[in-house]
Amino acid sequence: MSTTTQVAQSIQWAMAARCAGRSKYRWKAAVSSKRLFGAKPCRRAKNPDLAVLGACHEPFHAMLSGRHDDVEELFVRAENGITGTALHWDRAVLRTNWTTYCLQRGDSDGARAHGRTAVAAARAAGDDYARAFSLVLRGDADESGGFRDRARAHWTEAVQLLGPIGARALYAHTTLRIVCLDIGEGAIATAEHRLAEVARLADELGADDLRATAAILRGALAFHGDRFPEARAIFAGVWDSPTAPLDRRAMSALGLAVVAAFGPPTPSAADEARLWRDRAAKEHDRVREPLAGRAVGALLDTLDTCFRSGPADGQRADRVRARLAGNPSVLAGFSGVLTGPGRHR
Repeated sequence: MSTTTQVAQSIQWAMAARCAGRSKYRWKAAVSSKRLFGAKPCRRAKNPDLAVLGACHEPFHAMLSGRHDDVEELFVRAENGITGTALHWDRAVLRTNWTTYCLQRGDSDGARAHGRTAVAAARAAGDDYARAFSLVLRGDADESGGFRDRARAHWTEAVQLLGPIGARALYAHTTLRIVCLDIGEGAIATAEHRLAEVARLADELGADDLRATAAILRGALAFHGDRFPEARAIFAGVWDSPTAPLDRRAMSALGLAVVAAFGPPTPSAADEARLWRDRAAKEHDRVREPLAGRAVGALLDTLDTCFRSGPADGQRADRVRARLAGNPSVLAGFSGVLTGPGRHR
């Protein structure tokens, strides 16, 4: 296999890992990158472009491998090498990885800065998909900092780019983010319309993760509308699904706990709510992806507070809207994350 082919294959696995979040792609990306560039890519590569690309791959490989002590240094080294070159697409990929790294560490300011650079680099590369992906992460960074109007603008622009090029999976995941904002703003009819489109796309793609993610939001809307049997059935369907990722299962258990706690009272409601709360906590302990883990953890804390304070029924109607509109961000728990290890079994 030629070096050029190896580079292409390594980049393809890397992009697949970032966009799909699948464990098998992350493993293939790590192995492919290590085989091609080795532990010291800048010293192994003789071609100047390969030396630059190798340095760009190293922080991504470190993230996939769970190394955290030198990731920031690796990003800085890679950025210094690629700045001023014509490798705009590769710089966009580097900066989207850097954005993700900052989001995982809770650095929303750094994520916004790297997201802006990623969008500019993707635009210079003339790649609509790369620009859309960068816009999604830039929106994630803005939302995590509480700038929801900016986040909506970035996600809307991404959707407008993704539709014409047929990138249905990223289009659907981005639409789910907008749905969260719709719910937070009380635009329930609009949210339901968008969710119906996502559910259709999930069926067309056979995407179990996307299907489970859309179901979580459908269950939240059903609960919001006091349709408790419907909400219970939706959350239970996700919990029972053998293909649902860990964070989806945790969210479904949380949903079942909320329905039991704040739905119509029954003699067993309190015990059922505690049971599902404990199951959610158990699944949460297994989630290693930082964004999803923090989101589920924030919702667990909210549920525990509600259990202790015993909120009146009148507070129930606005519960979902308040959580989606509040800080710290819990959006990743409802809409899922595009990248990061630890989401799947």
